[in-house]
Amino acid sequence: MEEEELIDCYHGLILGALKKCHVYYTNPNFEDYVQIARITLIQCHREEIKKDPTLPHFNSFAYQRIYWKIMDTLREEQRLTLREVQVEPLTLAESMNQTSIDESLLSAEEQIEKLMPYLTKQEINYLIDSLVHQLTVSEISLKYHVSRRAVYNWRNHTSLKFLKYFNEKGSQNEEQFR
Repeated sequence: MEEEELIDCYHGLILGALKKCHVYYTNPNFEDYVQIARITLIQCHREEIKKDPTLPHFNSFAYQRIYWKIMDTLREEQRLTLREVQVEPLTLAESMNQTSIDESLLSAEEQIEKLMPYLTKQEINYLIDSLVHQLTVSEISLKYHVSRRAVYNWRNHTSLKFLKYFNEKGSQNEEQFR
């Protein structure tokens, strides 16, 4: 069976799986989801035809695979949407205040750079991943193949060093900090 025939034959199955996922024609990404479902159907058919050419129970198997793929895609999009920073347009008064915020960010970056020599490699990795890449503790633990508890320890040690450093008035007491 060719791909176009396969898609035409199982079009109702694709629409049924999309309906179960609450993806309707009104969804702005509906065509994208249909395309994902078609690709999944073709991949599923190719895999199953290798296992058993008679394809018993293919309809239910394909339906479930399409449903899982669409749900995975929806979850991934939701996760990415939750992480996006919502930026609202600035008014003139807010943009005037923006310069003071930028200055405070610069001073914070300078203070972090002053403290970097006192941090371990893991603590630096934690800072970069949490502040720059905005990774969660779980994602950092997966990235470095350590437990979440280890990442929490990195965070806590980093926080303690920052507190100690800034309580001692920063660079004025660098010798005592070591």
